[in-house]
Amino acid sequence: MRQVARAEPKDEPLMIVARPPAEFEPDLVVLLYGDPTDAVTQALAGGRAQLGWPLIAISTPQLIDSIELGEAWTIAGRRIEPQRTAVINRLPLSDRLDPDHSTATGTMARQAVWSRLREEIGRFGYSSSLPTATSIMGCYGSLLDQWQDLPRLVPGLLVPDHSAPSLPRALHGTVFAVNRWTPYSLGKPLDEALAAGLPASARLDYVLPEGSLVHLAQVGDAMFFPNPPPTMTPAQQQAMMGVARALAAVSPIRILEHAFFLGKGAPVLYSSFPVPVLSGRHALYAELVKQGLRNDIKRWGGRGSA
Repeated sequence: MRQVARAEPKDEPLMIVARPPAEFEPDLVVLLYGDPTDAVTQALAGGRAQLGWPLIAISTPQLIDSIELGEAWTIAGRRIEPQRTAVINRLPLSDRLDPDHSTATGTMARQAVWSRLREEIGRFGYSSSLPTATSIMGCYGSLLDQWQDLPRLVPGLLVPDHSAPSLPRALHGTVFAVNRWTPYSLGKPLDEALAAGLPASARLDYVLPEGSLVHLAQVGDAMFFPNPPPTMTPAQQQAMMGVARALAAVSPIRILEHAFFLGKGAPVLYSSFPVPVLSGRHALYAELVKQGLRNDIKRWGGRGSA
């Protein structure tokens, strides 16, 4: 980057799509991507999810080497006005600002680029997510971060009972231990995890909730269940959708896949992740991207760019 002087459970999953009135009509949609196999990137760049506006796909190397940043962005000689543009942020999820063995100078340099990129993406009329302290794509952080923070955003949200070195608690029941940075792993029974040498710095202990995992894919206010169990009740379905809608009302992260433990009672959130690991392979996912992003851009775009 160069600076120059922003459902009912059935065999066929039901997609729930809110239809807000049109508000923001971008001149252009810019897709920033790191992994070309990402389901959102494939749906947009492959043309299966056509939003109705011109689309430019920009890879991470192109973003670094070929874009001039200023009051407007310049891409291959084309001037792009951030206030009239929507950006879909699919930059590398794994690029985090975790402490490592980098030099202090290198870490400060990365933080400066990171902060600048967050500021730049925030100037766009719409952004699907902003870089956060734990991911350049933007996410809710580790499992511990989510279990501590998300109930504050969604009052009444249930998460597993848990304990960590920084938050020691007595746990009762079937206790598992998991690396807090692996939201798609349930970990292992505590004794097995300890025997395997799970580092204390990454270890998160929790009481395994009853039931099995159910996933809910979400793009803005649009969502669907890729693996709805036949035992899911209407009340449980509405509870999970209610959590997703509550997050959509307050969160800048617009593309998510939620995992809930579903037993006989209220759902228990295990994780919310910006990469559709399970639902991205579903035949409906490209349609979710299309309808969800089109509605979300219209509804949420332009709020911070006036």
